[in-house]
Amino acid sequence: MGLSTVFFVVIVLCLLRWWKQIRNYWKYRSVMTKFADSLPGPTPLPIIGNALWLREADKTAHILTKISRDEKTGTYRFWMGPSLKIIISDPRDLEIMFFSTKASKKDDFYDFMHMAVKNGLINSFGPIYRAHKKLLIHVMNNHELRKTSVEKINEKSRIFVNRLETKVNQSEFNIQNYLEHCIGDIVFETIFGLPGNAQNGEVSPFFELAEVALHASFERFMKPWLWPDFIFLTTPTGRRCKKILTDAKTWIDQEVEKKRQRLRSMEDIKENHSSIFDSVISRIEKTNEWTNEEIRDEVITFYVGGHDTMVGTGCFALLMLAMFPDVQEKAREEIKNVAGDGEITESQTAEMKYLDMTIKETLRLFPVGCVIARKTTDELKLATCTVPKDCSLFILLYATQRDPKHWQNPEVFDPEHFSPENVRNRHPFAFNPFSAGYRSCPGNKFAFTCLKIIFAHILRNFRLSSSLKFENLRIHTHISSKSLDGYPISVRRI
Repeated sequence: MGLSTVFFVVIVLCLLRWWKQIRNYWKYRSVMTKFADSLPGPTPLPIIGNALWLREADKTAHILTKISRDEKTGTYRFWMGPSLKIIISDPRDLEIMFFSTKASKKDDFYDFMHMAVKNGLINSFGPIYRAHKKLLIHVMNNHELRKTSVEKINEKSRIFVNRLETKVNQSEFNIQNYLEHCIGDIVFETIFGLPGNAQNGEVSPFFELAEVALHASFERFMKPWLWPDFIFLTTPTGRRCKKILTDAKTWIDQEVEKKRQRLRSMEDIKENHSSIFDSVISRIEKTNEWTNEEIRDEVITFYVGGHDTMVGTGCFALLMLAMFPDVQEKAREEIKNVAGDGEITESQTAEMKYLDMTIKETLRLFPVGCVIARKTTDELKLATCTVPKDCSLFILLYATQRDPKHWQNPEVFDPEHFSPENVRNRHPFAFNPFSAGYRSCPGNKFAFTCLKIIFAHILRNFRLSSSLKFENLRIHTHISSKSLDGYPISVRRI
């Protein structure tokens, strides 16, 4: 038998082996193409589709928003190579999607985060997701835990203020590193139950985890040749990502085992409310609800999601306060009236309405998640179209939250966008920075409380200013928003 004959037989056998998958793919492709043809959108090129539109990767959300405005629609098609993405920004569609179990599955895009978060809340689906979220919400609503957390946030905020004292009347500096260390310490102590000393110079390599994981995920999404793990892991980013994750997982496993051993040495295991994961571990030690691997996945998920979210929002909010002295003064006056000079309590943060409006306006313009990706598990009827099963949906929050149909002067920073009257007159899903419904973020209340306490301590002690003008901001918009020029701020003692 000749070599060509052997080759032919191998090809035939492969086709027979994968015939069902090939047939299903072309059937799926036919359904998606027919659906795509019913929607507006930029004209795709053969093979690469509309991928060239995103050659400036750091402007992804901005470019997709511009297409939405040009097409005069909140729903349009976009081909990433052979893969169809439906871009959605209409609040009516968002409301349906967020509360439909047919659109609660994360899109394949999040597979690129699997290396980091495995089956944590970001990636999990179905019974595991429901069980984990239910337990975490139960734990985070515990009064004793919240009280302990607020005490620790106040303590770390005071250290932050002391560090800023060295910058009084000095030249501008990037506030990011300072805030990163403060929030890192808070996350370590309130979520992990471990000492956080980054503000005292002991910076853990764990701090790199969020940035590396998110950067690697987006880089892989934009470069199809990096999709196979065996190729990605040969790149500098892949090798760095693997090392940091391996070190992080080893460290987490050791810390979890220490906590479990301490609990097992007790005659009567009582729920420990010193941190979120101490509480989780003391609870599951009785019930064996989670494995060590599941605990590790959620620790990494909380760190990647929580730390990056709070640092990003906090940096932009402080920069906005520095750029807009009138907003800063109103926030400072409110803090003085609500809390005076004492420790900030959780109930006092709830009374800081104007500061709340300021943080929300920051999140509106600079969302921590510019795009949320979902996949339909069944046909889903939206307000603008009916989406077939197994379709990728990209929820473009960046476009929704800057849409002139829902926001007066959408490109202007104005906390009054969130006055009670303006909120009443706007579609409730025109602003959803933390998603909603089935996959809503369980930590959003904690994040707001944390940021308000930090800001209260800063504004009671310092006046902030910045030479950077709002109109000159250069924003990086793919997975999350970042300032390309950093967050330059100068501080003066009050």
